Formats: sequence, C-alpha cells, structure tokens
Amino acid sequence: MLIYYTFLNYFLPKFTILNKILQSDKPVLDTLRGKISELYKELLYSYYRQVINPFDVDPNNASFFKPLKDIYLGAGVYILLQKPEMSNNNDIVLDILNRCRSFKITACVEIKKKILPKNVLGNVHENSLLPFISLFPRILFINLSEFILTILSLPLLNCVFERLFSKVNLIKTKQRNKLMTDTLNSLINSKMLNSMTSNMYDFINNTVDDDDITFETE
Repeated sequence: MLIYYTFLNYFLPKFTILNKILQSDKPVLDTLRGKISELYKELLYSYYRQVINPFDVDPNNASFFKPLKDIYLGAGVYILLQKPEMSNNNDIVLDILNRCRSFKITACVEIKKKILPKNVLGNVHENSLLPFISLFPRILFINLSEFILTILSLPLLNCVFERLFSKVNLIKTKQRNKLMTDTLNSLINSKMLNSMTSNMYDFINNTVDDDDITFETE
C-alpha cells in the first residue's frame, strides 16, 4: 500500500495542476492543448516506446509497451522496490508494476478520448472559412475577430459561475435581500478590484525596495 500511495503522490499532482488550469478564471483555451498534450505524452512515454505521433496510437496497444521493469513510476517507488523485502519477491513487484501501468493506460485513454481538442473537434479540419460562414451566415467578416476573441474568452467549466454565485450569496444576505442587480454587480466588481489591488500591493512590497523607488520632479 505504501508503494501505491507513493506512486499516486508522484502522479496525482500532475492531474491537480491540469484541473486548476481547467478551473481557471482566465481564458486558457489557447494554451490548453499544449498543457494537456504535455501530460498525455509524459504518461504515455513512461510505459510506452517512442513513436512518431503519440496521439495517433492506441495507449492499450501492448506491442508498444516497455518491459514492466522499465516503466517509470517515480523515484520514491524505485527506492521502495529496491528494499530486500520487495526485491526478493518478484511476483509482488510485477503485480505492483502491472497495476500502476493499468492506471497510466486508463489515464491516457480518458485524456485522449474526452479532453484532447483533436478528438473533441473531430479528425476533419477545413482550411477554408466557408463551412464556418455557412453555419453562422449572420456573422460578417468585420465581426469575425471579435467573435473569435469572445469564444476564446469563455471559461471551460462552470466552476467560474459557481464561484460567482458564492460571492453573490455572501453579499446578498437576508438583511440585504433588496439589492438591485446594478448594485450587486458594482459590489462584486468592487470586491474583485480590491482583491487585485491587494495582490498588486503585496507584490510591490515583496519585490521592490524603497531605495529602488525614484520620483521625477520638474
């Protein structure tokens, strides 16, 4: 069990980092594919032989698997497997390695199936805007850039809206249940601005010395 926990302690934070990106309040659609691709390739190549295009292969294809003892499970797992009580029991070691590889295979399959933009959008990619224009005939070319920027700015998950609902519940209490929408929006924006100002103030205090601040006078 200690080996399994050590293995998860090494790999689960990688999924946590990706999950934080997906739940970001900032637009990340333009950088998401790169982040997901990095995680997918790291997981795949830890048990899979090098291939020309890792996104075109089946993570379950056993003909490309590395030998069980060559898969990478993290330095902590390697140290535990070298202990005499483990290294002398080959069957248990192989069972652990096989289970950990199954975890990675499942992760790669799910990432490729559900998240990778190539699979979400399909395998057919047009080099012309005509199919797009046929789907949205009312969009003029002069508004196309604005439309694309709007799409790119949309959050990926609904957690952004859930955070906003939580802020609304903290502001619009039973004692303040008659707040108008404009007032509520202003209060939320004020809290966001206050938070940004505080973070900026802390950043300046931690990175800039008083001696570095100069004032120009006429």
